Amino acid sequence: MRPPAPRGPRPGPDAASQVAERLRHYDAERRPRANRLMRQSSRQSRLTSKTGATAWLRDAALCAIPSRLATRQLAALWQAQ
Repeated sequence: MRPPAPRGPRPGPDAASQVAERLRHYDAERRPRANRLMRQSSRQSRLTSKTGATAWLRDAALCAIPSRLATRQLAALWQAQ
């Protein structure tokens, strides 16, 4: 069974250019935040993959950080800008 044909007027020739422009705008808004998240994720990965004395120092430093400060940092990371 075939899907029903779309109703309404067919999109004009400028419809494709409007879609392309909107996609460019979306990408311009998305890319900085996505790149920031990728950089932060890479830093976090390097930090959590440590072993030995370095891991001990990391764990001691993380225990010393107040939870409100850590929460604020996470909130800033996820904030849409």
